[in-house]
Amino acid sequence: MKIEKIMKRQIESFPDLTDLFSSELITSVSNKDGIVHAPSGFHYSLFNGSEITSLSSDFDTIRGKRSNLNVYDECGFLDERLIQNSLPFLSVTSDFKVSDHINAELEPKQMPNQALMCSSASDVDQYFFKAYKDWSKKMIMGDPKYFVCDMNAEMGLHPMYNGVSIKPLLSQSTIDNAMRENKEKAMREYYNKFSINGGDNQPIKRSTLMRNIVVSLPVFYNDNKEKSKRKRYILAYDPAQKVDNSAYAVMECKYEQSVGWCGTFVNCGIFYDSKHKKPLQIPKQVQLLKEFILKYNGKNPDYEAIDLFVDAGSGGGGGILADYFMEDWIDFNGKKHRGLIDTDVSKEYIEIFPNAYNCLNLISPSKYKTQMFDALIEYLNLGIIKFVGGYDNNEYITLFKDNKGEQEPYTYQLSEDEIAVYKNIELAHEELINIYRYNGTNNSYRYDVSPEKKKNCNDDRAYVTALCAWGLYLLKKQDTVERNIEKQDICQAESCVSNIEF
Repeated sequence: MKIEKIMKRQIESFPDLTDLFSSELITSVSNKDGIVHAPSGFHYSLFNGSEITSLSSDFDTIRGKRSNLNVYDECGFLDERLIQNSLPFLSVTSDFKVSDHINAELEPKQMPNQALMCSSASDVDQYFFKAYKDWSKKMIMGDPKYFVCDMNAEMGLHPMYNGVSIKPLLSQSTIDNAMRENKEKAMREYYNKFSINGGDNQPIKRSTLMRNIVVSLPVFYNDNKEKSKRKRYILAYDPAQKVDNSAYAVMECKYEQSVGWCGTFVNCGIFYDSKHKKPLQIPKQVQLLKEFILKYNGKNPDYEAIDLFVDAGSGGGGGILADYFMEDWIDFNGKKHRGLIDTDVSKEYIEIFPNAYNCLNLISPSKYKTQMFDALIEYLNLGIIKFVGGYDNNEYITLFKDNKGEQEPYTYQLSEDEIAVYKNIELAHEELINIYRYNGTNNSYRYDVSPEKKKNCNDDRAYVTALCAWGLYLLKKQDTVERNIEKQDICQAESCVSNIEF
């Protein structure tokens, strides 16, 4: 919690902080600072009887509590059910008292219960926007119970302290860079402009994506802590030669007993030549992709823990690209590896390349694109697909480690590669939000970029995301088939032969 950093004087921009608040916390022998880092939520108590508790994001386990103040940080990206389930905490008025010994009418008035919602702008379909709009109207109409304050980046650029101008909180160049990288996100973050969604024809909402973010680090290799039967990696690749981005994504799949295979996007990016400002040449892309395959396969035999999905559309030359993978090849350490092949598409090459491993999947977008996005949308709604996240434009991220049953926070310094993954996943989210469902005749439909964004919005990262989801669908399908095959002992089977004569 931010209050913990304030109490421990860990915020560099406020050098005048004191440890006065820490002396008001109730401590114990086992808990020196008084803050309990429980998985269900952090909490601490003060000598004046106050208690502060942070809630978990599981909206079904937070019912039945009471509070005098609810604070919703980054409310624009919270699940509406979490807000709806916690607002009733404030339903009992703070002045309510029942006693045979006092007159409740003579008791001093208490501070009224309050809900404080703080956030940068999000989408117009979020609960935060509805509250922002309704509370603004009530405040303008003179209702003293409501107050809305809209502070954009101009206040950070021209701050004042005791009536005197001080050094800005951020620079104009920071805002300009953000506008160039992702204009719509920058308008939300710095100028409080809510994004307008595509209505019922926008199948993937920002709230759904935010709900499926897990605060964790990107993964660049297989640590081999789990067997390949319990952990696999799906690599998706959408090649491009001239116009579009040549994108890739990596999904780490783990097997859970309750739901089967689940996936987390742990890497995402584009193969780009920054010097010449165009996609890398195809041979260089293939070389980098093969390095990815080795890292994510780990110490397993060649490609045992890997499934590679490549867009076989004519635009990026994916069908021809398969020729680069079939032959055995030598890695940068001089070690020889088997080639990769799609035995369904390249049947005529099986005899020519008998050593090639069947883990390459050439996917035709005209045939499978709708099914791919259907799988992605379903798994996002079910919470089966997650994304690594937690990046807030700083060079570090706050993570948690287990310390004797408590979740202890610590600061992790991010590398440039890790920051690049976070930014590319954010761009993938923007592309996914701009995917539009076009309804046709006879109940047919297709997915593509929304009409108003088609000219200036790519869908390459969104496409490789859907490719990974399709790979997860096939993995779950295979698992379902294997589990339904009954293992029978032939020796115990009933005989249909009554007599044999020779």
